[in-house]
Amino acid sequence: MGLSPLFPVNEFLCQKTEEKFEFDETVAMLQNLFA
Repeated sequence: MGLSPLFPVNEFLCQKTEEKFEFDETVAMLQNLFA
């Protein structure tokens, strides 16, 4: 298993503060990470 599944999560959490997403978009992105 290793750490490779964590890379997309880390990228999501480290996005720039200038990147603004609506709540529904954020939920959809998180669902895609864990689908």
